[in-house]
Amino acid sequence: MAEWNQRNALIEELGFERFQIYMDLYLARYYKQTGNSSEAIILLNKVSTQATQSQDIKILVDAQNQLAEVYLTIDASKSLTILNQLEKHNPHPNPYLDL
Repeated sequence: MAEWNQRNALIEELGFERFQIYMDLYLARYYKQTGNSSEAIILLNKVSTQATQSQDIKILVDAQNQLAEVYLTIDASKSLTILNQLEKHNPHPNPYLDL
């Protein structure tokens, strides 16, 4: 985490805040893989909000797919709702269909 924080500080210092969204997505995926669902959900919602604001559909779809996967184990109906809301963005079939 110390290395992660150091890289975040460098991104901010150099004015590359746009890359922070990618860093947050990767960190959220790490949290998801390590079983820290609550932290993953918080970060994935943050990434989704930022991606929506910047109209970065690819990142939005990636984040929402990750979020849907987290919710599969917690609340399957919420997972389905997330996936249904992605329909309007015409997501790439993988991992969308897999989920």
